[in-house]
Amino acid sequence: MERTTGGPGGGVVASELHLYLAVAPRAGKTFLMLDAAHRMKHEQGADIVIGLIETHGRKETAERIRDLEVIPEKITSTPGVREPDIDRILARRPQMVVVDELVYAVPGGKNRNRCEAILRLLHADIGVITAVNVEHLETLGDARRHTPACEIVPDSFVQRVTRTVYIDISTAALRRRLREEF
Repeated sequence: MERTTGGPGGGVVASELHLYLAVAPRAGKTFLMLDAAHRMKHEQGADIVIGLIETHGRKETAERIRDLEVIPEKITSTPGVREPDIDRILARRPQMVVVDELVYAVPGGKNRNRCEAILRLLHADIGVITAVNVEHLETLGDARRHTPACEIVPDSFVQRVTRTVYIDISTAALRRRLREEF
C-alpha cells in the first residue's frame, strides 16, 4: 500500500525532495521510485536521471531502470562502497535525480553521508527522489537501539522533504519476499 503527502499534483519542481519511507526492508521502495521516475519522464517530460540504484543483485529491479539515463557511479577507495557521482550529476544538471539508499555513510568521501550529498544537489536546484526505512529516522529516538549513528537521518533533513510516499506491506507479503531472497 502506498500513501502520499505533500507536493503538487503535477509537474516537476526544481529542488523538490521526494522521500519514499517504508516500514521495512523489501517493502518496494526502489520499484516505486523507478515507477515514479518513469512517470515523470514519460508523462511530464521531466529530465530525470538515476544517480544510484541498489539492485541488491535482483534482476527484476535492474530491469525496471529501462530507458532512464544512468549517471556513472563515483569510484571509491573502499571496496564494495558504491556512491553517486555528485559532481557529475551537478555538471549534468537534470531536473530530478534518483538516489537510492539514503542512509549509507561515505567513508573518506567529500560528503560524510548521502544526506549531505543530496543537500548539495538540492542547493543546486536539482530535485531528488530517495528512500529510507522508518528505523533510520532520528525522531524515533530509543526505538532505534541497533541502528549505527552514521545510518540516522536527521530530523532537519526530513523537514526538507516536499513529498513523502509511505510504503506499507503486509506481514505475509514481507515474509514471502524475504524467503525468496534467501
